[in-house]
Amino acid sequence: MTAYRLKGAEGPWGEDSTVLIHGIASLYERGMNGELLLERMGPFIPPMTFPSRLGPVVSDALKRQLEGSDLSGFTFHPVIKKRIARSRWHQWDWTAPKPKRRPRGGLPENYILTRPHSVEASAEMGDLWQLRLDQITADLSMRPQTLEVILSKQAKQFLETRVGEWVVFEPVD
Repeated sequence: MTAYRLKGAEGPWGEDSTVLIHGIASLYERGMNGELLLERMGPFIPPMTFPSRLGPVVSDALKRQLEGSDLSGFTFHPVIKKRIARSRWHQWDWTAPKPKRRPRGGLPENYILTRPHSVEASAEMGDLWQLRLDQITADLSMRPQTLEVILSKQAKQFLETRVGEWVVFEPVD
């Protein structure tokens, strides 16, 4: 059986790109019902992001597409948008050697953490969902030892056309 490792795209500016594309979410802090607490730039969000090692976050549109597919091995859990800082970061020149702007203090997390939450940007972003993956062989699964997301060939083909520019697929040995 052919399998693939799924990871978030890295972008041209190292950690700056990672924070801009994926946002951040604590491995330890959760909502009252165990929800992922997301902090990121918005309102634009790629259809699939990796703000933590606990599984991808997907847009409402991608959630509906996955629900309508024949793929198996996942459930959806709501994400709490703890802080959505307004920015049009996705319109910056991604071929430039440096980001258009650098965050205060130079730390990539400061793109988000030094800015106020924007209720409007959060609303424009729409609902977001944590994709919780089985730890068994399925179309989408997670290796418990490494927290790697593993895909079947069918899942890779499904996701390539929907999120291909925002993720990386690596063959699993």
